Amino acid sequence: MDDRISKVINYVESNLSKRLTLKDLSAIACMSARYFHRAFKKETGKTPFRFIEEIKMDQALRSILLGSKKVHELTFELGYGDYETFSRSFKKHHLIAPDDLKVIAQKIQGREQIGPENLIIKTIEVEDLDEIKTALDHVSNKLDLLLTLKELSEEEIKQAKLISVVPKESSGDKDNLVKNKFVIKEDKGLWQQLLKHVNDGDN
Repeated sequence: MDDRISKVINYVESNLSKRLTLKDLSAIACMSARYFHRAFKKETGKTPFRFIEEIKMDQALRSILLGSKKVHELTFELGYGDYETFSRSFKKHHLIAPDDLKVIAQKIQGREQIGPENLIIKTIEVEDLDEIKTALDHVSNKLDLLLTLKELSEEEIKQAKLISVVPKESSGDKDNLVKNKFVIKEDKGLWQQLLKHVNDGDN
């Protein structure tokens, strides 16, 4: 990667609370704004502001799962002027409101007695069977990469759990309600399907 673009990325990661402009970023790279925008997209595949938003949303997700910050604190730490703007951006990126995710994560951690470092949440939103298949393909590919990166043993993988969070209306279960909107439940069948999908892909 171009050293000038790397320098900008490092600066962004160290200054997430600042509202950076294209002029600010291009000055750090010592390029004209127009040339910088082109060069950045060529190197990363994303516009500078799309890239920055993704970094901020990934950081927000990590902070919420770790429980280290209140959601409203993240609003300003990540450079958003108000909670509504932050929440809208988070929901667009992760398909769930940040305060809902925080409560869901706490409920799962408490119920399953697992630490935040072992909790991985992936949200998918589907409307028909074709979309479900595409979404599962996407999740299984991510899962394959994740299992490889974590270097988990077969026994550790077998002990892992997949928890589904579904809207209250689509489930009759009233014992595991979250915010009177969602129901959480272990989905052993889907977990086995995903693992089989990953293993079949390796053969």
